[in-house]
Amino acid sequence: MTVRVLTVLTLIFAAGCAKKRDPAPTEMEDLTGYLFANWEDEEALPEGIDNLAAWLADNIDSEQAEDGWLLTPLTADLVADVDRPDRDLGDLLGAAVAAPSPFPLLDHAGHIVLDDQMFSNPKTYEHYHRKVTGDERAFLDGDGLVRTTNDIATSSLGVTIPYELLKDYRWVHSDDSEAILARSWIEDEACNDGGGNCLVQSFSIDLFLKHRTGETWRMTATWSELTMSVPIGENLLIATLAVGMNNVFRYTDEFLAEQDARR
Repeated sequence: MTVRVLTVLTLIFAAGCAKKRDPAPTEMEDLTGYLFANWEDEEALPEGIDNLAAWLADNIDSEQAEDGWLLTPLTADLVADVDRPDRDLGDLLGAAVAAPSPFPLLDHAGHIVLDDQMFSNPKTYEHYHRKVTGDERAFLDGDGLVRTTNDIATSSLGVTIPYELLKDYRWVHSDDSEAILARSWIEDEACNDGGGNCLVQSFSIDLFLKHRTGETWRMTATWSELTMSVPIGENLLIATLAVGMNNVFRYTDEFLAEQDARR
C-alpha cells in the first residue's frame, strides 16, 4: 500500500472518528447558556444566534420582554473557560430582557468602543471607564472582535460597589443573521467600602441583532449574586436586574439620538 493511500485512509478514519458538534438549542434559556459557553467558538455561534433570532421574533413584543424572564443559574460547564470567584453557582439570580432599538447595528458598534460608558446608565453608574483591546477599525466596519476591561462603580438600592468587569464583543455572521454578541463576567468578588454589600459573582450575555427593517434587536441575559447588609427579597432583586437592563437600553438609545442630532 502506497504512502498516499495510507494518508487518505488516515484522513477518512480521523474524520469518521471526529466528535460531532451537538446542535444548538432552540429555547431562550438554553440558548443564553449555550452562547456564553461557546463564545470563543466561531463555528458554534451562528446556529445559536439564528435560533435566538427566531425565538425573539415571537417574543420581543411581549410584555415579558420588558418585565423580564426568570433564568435558572448557570452551571459549571457553561462558565468553565472564564476565571471567576470560587462560589456556588446555584446562588445566582438570573433574568433576561429584550427590546428593539431604532438605530442600526453599526451605530451600536460605535458606542461599544467608547472609553466613557457613563451614557449607558448615568443614574446608576458612579463611573464607567472602558479599556478596549483588539482591532477597533475592523470592529467598527462590521468584523472581528474586541475585548474590554471595565472599571465600574455602581450605585443601587443606596449602596455603591466598585468592581472590574471583563466584557468581550464579537461579530457573528450567518446566512440568516448578522449580530454582535457580548459576554461579560467578573473574576473577583467586589464589595462596598464598609463591607457587607458585595457583588459576589456576575455573568451576562448581550445580543445586538440586525433586523431587516434596519433597526437593531437587543437582548441581555444576566446572572448575579449579591450579598446585602439589609436583606432584600429575591423578587425585588430580580425586578432590579430587569429595570437596570431596560434602563441601559433606554439611555443608550437617547445617547445615539443625541449623537445623530450633532451630525
